[in-house]
Amino acid sequence: MPAFPFWVLTAIRNGCTVPSMNHITRLTRDKAAADSEISELRSGIVALEGYLTSDKFSVDPTVQVQDVMNRLREILSRGEAAYDTAWDAAMLPGKGD
Repeated sequence: MPAFPFWVLTAIRNGCTVPSMNHITRLTRDKAAADSEISELRSGIVALEGYLTSDKFSVDPTVQVQDVMNRLREILSRGEAAYDTAWDAAMLPGKGD
């Protein structure tokens, strides 16, 4: 999660003041971002499970560890991106404080 979204840094550089975010608003935005991340992670895990139970492994059930590790890294990356996107969207001017 970025400490300061792009629009905040731009506003500060331009000499504008940025309204402070109260605790409840921040928690609400954190929850929305976390919910988005969890949803993306669940989706990725379901896709990985589908891959591991696919016909590809019906005859030979062995799987390359690196293949699974690569897919897990992709899932984690998509989860982090979903969090960041949801957080940044919640921080746009005109949304909340």
